[in-house]
Amino acid sequence: MMRSFRGTLRLVIVGVLLSACQVGPRAAVPTPTLTPPAAPTEGPVADPTASVAPLVIPTAAPERGVVHGLLRREVQETPINDVDLYLAEIIPGDSNVMRVAGLDTNAAPHAMTNTNGEFVFSDVEPGEYALALVTPIGSMLVPDPKTPGRDILFTLEAGQTLDLGTLHAILPY
Repeated sequence: MMRSFRGTLRLVIVGVLLSACQVGPRAAVPTPTLTPPAAPTEGPVADPTASVAPLVIPTAAPERGVVHGLLRREVQETPINDVDLYLAEIIPGDSNVMRVAGLDTNAAPHAMTNTNGEFVFSDVEPGEYALALVTPIGSMLVPDPKTPGRDILFTLEAGQTLDLGTLHAILPY
């Protein structure tokens, strides 16, 4: 009985060992290939580290004006890029005390911020304006950095190039 048990045990061990061996094609082993050195390319090549070209501020025409500046997020101090800006006309109220900003996006001077958050309005009619930021969520007037709690209002004169400097806004997104 012991002999038959040992014989059976040997057969089982041999069977397990043989079943672990595979008969058939071997898996392909990758062979190294030589890659020729890169040849120089013709024409311009994009540089991923290149910076955005600086904003060009045009010269104001004698009877028109130019307004420019930089728009940044208030908390993060990052540029607000690719947003629509408009110059909203200031409409005086009774006795020039109460004033409102009227914005018709079809007629108002328009600019879009670039990657750096810079903007420029060129060929602007002289007048009193507020800077309006228009987003898909809604519109808002840009706050005045010199007067907390107030919006930036300015008067543009003929032939003037007005630098609003660095402005900050809190976006709803």
